[in-house]
Amino acid sequence: MKKLTLDFNVFHIFTLLAVILFFTIDVIEDYTSGHHNGIHFYFELFFVIALTYLLITQFRRMYLTKNELNSTNDKLTLIEEGLHEVIDKQFSIWKLTKAETDVAWFVIKGISFPKIAELRNVSEKTIHQQISSVYKKSDTKNRHEFMI
Repeated sequence: MKKLTLDFNVFHIFTLLAVILFFTIDVIEDYTSGHHNGIHFYFELFFVIALTYLLITQFRRMYLTKNELNSTNDKLTLIEEGLHEVIDKQFSIWKLTKAETDVAWFVIKGISFPKIAELRNVSEKTIHQQISSVYKKSDTKNRHEFMI
């Protein structure tokens, strides 16, 4: 499965960093020039602190979300591998041939018979014969029953 990265909010983060930098420079200039007694100074100082907090919070959320999604993807990969093994085991129990196993996997994936024939370089009639054999060995009558 695809691992998730933090790329999706880069523009917003750089914008927030630019705003924080602007206000920080302004607060430093106000403080060093002696204009730090007015409400303007404290208002800007509040914004620097608030925006820095928001930036840290955003980074933390992105990091936690990325880790959670990657963990979920890892779990889904394990489940998918386990399911693949269970299905292969069932195919062995039914004693499907290699060709029947290939066709059965295509059917499970929802691929149409003409497309399966094209992918396997055989006639559609051959695919119908192979899938009929799969249905017979699996004691099912059609694609729907086979999928259940």
